[in-house]
Amino acid sequence: MTRTLYTDTNVKINGSGLIAQSFSLNKSMPHEQIDVYGSNFFNQVQGEPSTANCEISCYPVSGTFGNLLQQLTSHARSSDPTRETVLSNFGGLDHGLLTSLRMDAAIGSVPIANMSFIGAISTGYLLAASVSTLINTVQTTESISINGGDICAQRCSFDWSIPVTPIPKYDESLSYPTGFFGEPVGVANLSLEGITEPLSIVDSVNFGGFSVQFTDIKVISSGANQSIGTVGATYSINYQCAANNVNFT
Repeated sequence: MTRTLYTDTNVKINGSGLIAQSFSLNKSMPHEQIDVYGSNFFNQVQGEPSTANCEISCYPVSGTFGNLLQQLTSHARSSDPTRETVLSNFGGLDHGLLTSLRMDAAIGSVPIANMSFIGAISTGYLLAASVSTLINTVQTTESISINGGDICAQRCSFDWSIPVTPIPKYDESLSYPTGFFGEPVGVANLSLEGITEPLSIVDSVNFGGFSVQFTDIKVISSGANQSIGTVGATYSINYQCAANNVNFT
């Protein structure tokens, strides 16, 4: 008996490479049971489109990751979306849209991003396994800058989500739907910890070599902490806005 240890991987979104740490792919094929009166057997008939769900955990690629996220989130919000092709060395999906995104960063650690897609199971080729040279672009979080100024957080987490629904065309197979549409507005949440003043307005947060910009974001909860031996009080604040009010660079 032998086993294979996977140390090489290859994940691309629309041809753009990622430094993926994990990649999972699941396919759902909903069927309805049809019984026949007077018979001891039944048939299975597909009544809804098949869907593939993909989960990717990756390190942000400095200099290009913000542009990729802007593209993916804009497509999901569009009434006439450009859909994504997500491929790996063992599977992928076509005609997909981003349905959720989460990013976490803390001073002194490497930021991580998790993305979820829904689409049709890929009928195309598989990528060859490889060692990505993009790993040289991974940056440790040295600063979580708020509003482009001197205010910094010790920890930041951000999530963005929007519902995505398959709408098959009348003349296409339910096993390979191509019409996936986002359903705005969706929601985005931002959490900042270890900041030195209670901010009511956040326009942007910069970390990991890219920036997240917000409009009309609201404080939904906050807290403060101070103890003997510390330099001063620190604050933690949670914000929320519509997914449409988030952009990336």
